[in-house]
Amino acid sequence: MKKKRLCAALALLLGLALAAGCAGAPASSSEAPLREEDARIPGEGSGFVVQLEGEPPVSQQVRENTVTPGFIHMTEEYLRAREVFRLFRGNPSHVEDFPREDGTWYQPGTLSQEIDGKLYYRAWNRYENWADFEAMVRAVFTDEYADALLAEGTFRNRDGVLWYAADTAQPDPAYQGGRTDNFLTVDQYVGYSEVENSFKEFTLLAHYEGENGVFVRELPLRAEYTEETGWRFDRFDDPAYTDRTYPPQQRQEYTDLSFLTEEQQALFTAARQAADDYLFGSASNILRLPGNRMGETFFVQQNGYTVEAAVVEGADGDYAALTRKMRGLFTGEYLEKTGFTQRFGVKDGRTTVILGDMGTDIYYTDGAFDTYRLIGAREDAVDFMLVAHYASPQDYETDDSFIYRRDTGNWDYLVEYPVRLVNTPEGWRLDTYERPY
Repeated sequence: MKKKRLCAALALLLGLALAAGCAGAPASSSEAPLREEDARIPGEGSGFVVQLEGEPPVSQQVRENTVTPGFIHMTEEYLRAREVFRLFRGNPSHVEDFPREDGTWYQPGTLSQEIDGKLYYRAWNRYENWADFEAMVRAVFTDEYADALLAEGTFRNRDGVLWYAADTAQPDPAYQGGRTDNFLTVDQYVGYSEVENSFKEFTLLAHYEGENGVFVRELPLRAEYTEETGWRFDRFDDPAYTDRTYPPQQRQEYTDLSFLTEEQQALFTAARQAADDYLFGSASNILRLPGNRMGETFFVQQNGYTVEAAVVEGADGDYAALTRKMRGLFTGEYLEKTGFTQRFGVKDGRTTVILGDMGTDIYYTDGAFDTYRLIGAREDAVDFMLVAHYASPQDYETDDSFIYRRDTGNWDYLVEYPVRLVNTPEGWRLDTYERPY
């Protein structure tokens, strides 16, 4: 395609030169410069299958070769951003891959001109009009980020018509992170954080094959939300076209709790289990713990509703003893924040609980592959990150293959949860923790 376009450009320039040399004399039709209406040549299609719902459409190529971060719940927005970003960093002529709204398609590269000493081609297809192209870019990127991309000069506006640069960039041959049968080189995502209806940010771990084996580059991504525009990215990158001088990253993580003292290890292990059992999920899970059983049931008022509750019989039936056990593991502030006194009540000295069930995150790899990243350790506190591993089902997987991949540690993305242990007068206590499932 590139060779054909260069030939077309040379032929056009030669025609223009001949026409200029014959000024003042009638020119034959063979010597006249190619007219715009003659350059619009119908074709049989770009060869790319696209989903025509939404702007921009998503090509089958991008959809099938992008591992999507399922946890952000904005997969289509992410794929569209990938589709647009590669136009600026890869081959601008891909803007011609998309057929017009009526399904017709015209051959690209049939009309060219130099703008500021650089060769450009006229667009003929879905984004022939500059206004449509600009609106498409602003649909996936914030105005500030879109302004920066459009100012680069890869695409130009000439009398309302889109012209795109003839320059192309080849994808990095070292990039190995698309969907492959080797799960070890599939792209992954880490460091997810979100403020609801404000922003989402996360990091793409892009995988490459170098002289010394597979290495990773961390590419930060960020999306902002407004009621008028929805989600749009204000920081983006494509691992196939990113800066190849970008340094490979090495994430220093621990696969165990060896960075803690024995006392701290024992406290965190016991407190994490207790938090999972008592403070997260359904409060009624206490009835399923060894040594506990359900006693009499009764109805109570909670938040304006009548709900069913039960007395806990057995090991945790003594409310005062249960409270002492929890205060031996957690700070009072943490128990208040997690709603311990709202989850469990007391009736005649016995522990009571509201009945009900709550699901868990099926994407979590069940803790078997968790790692830890130390932030800082002092005499009065230790801060670290619990790095939880998740696998989300991809379009090409069956349910069985997804479950096998998840349970064998072939994860898609990471979420880091902050953990803090504090040294109180009564000993070490867990002060910050969130269950990853």
